[in-house]
Amino acid sequence: MVKSEILRQAKALYERDYLYRYQGMRLKFPWLIIMPCLPLFLYNILNAIGVFGEASTETPRAITISIGITFYTLFSESLVGFAGALERNKKYIIKTGIRFRSCFLSVLFSVYSNFVIRYVVLIVILSFYDGYISSSLLIGVLYSIVPVAIGASFGLSLSIFSVFYRDIDNIVQTMAFYLLFASGVFMTIKGGSALEVVVANLPSYIAVVNGRALVLSSGTFDGLITASWFVGCILLLLVASIALKNSKPLITSYM
Repeated sequence: MVKSEILRQAKALYERDYLYRYQGMRLKFPWLIIMPCLPLFLYNILNAIGVFGEASTETPRAITISIGITFYTLFSESLVGFAGALERNKKYIIKTGIRFRSCFLSVLFSVYSNFVIRYVVLIVILSFYDGYISSSLLIGVLYSIVPVAIGASFGLSLSIFSVFYRDIDNIVQTMAFYLLFASGVFMTIKGGSALEVVVANLPSYIAVVNGRALVLSSGTFDGLITASWFVGCILLLLVASIALKNSKPLITSYM
């Protein structure tokens, strides 16, 4: 009964925040497809006019950027969505007693809805090039769990503090935007300077670069560091869940 109630509440939040957010507009349903794909369209246009320079590999930059953005937005949307889930729904938590888990589950529904749309567009983009449609695309779908787990683990941890310090939500959104340029979407790290080593070990960079290596079946897939971050973030998710459960009376009373 509890699980069904959580799913019912999550579905209601998902419909309100995602499916019906463009209600009243003439293009209410097309916007659901257009908006998630805007980053793909924008950065491919910038690439087409030469903003990012020539590709350093045989793989067209339109492909590497599209795959990179697809996996990076999984990470960033999970991070931002989970971090602000409680603060964004605090009125419903207070008035209707909606469960915390429902708030986070609705975010997960939205994140994967956007991912499905982007992934279909990505497949369409790949279809214009020879040799890039393969079974590795199915592996990419399974791999999507990695960037989501990484983003959600940090977001869930920050969601506790965002209730007390609302500035955190703006900070997280800003970080998610600028991390894009240090995520391997536009180029990979090849040097060994201290800064490059730090960037190459960022979870966002690892999620993007290794995801692209899987989908393209080229490059080096670092399974050890990917598994390490994934397991570490799963543990962080568990710790954050316990902390959230124990602090729920304090959070609700502060709201």
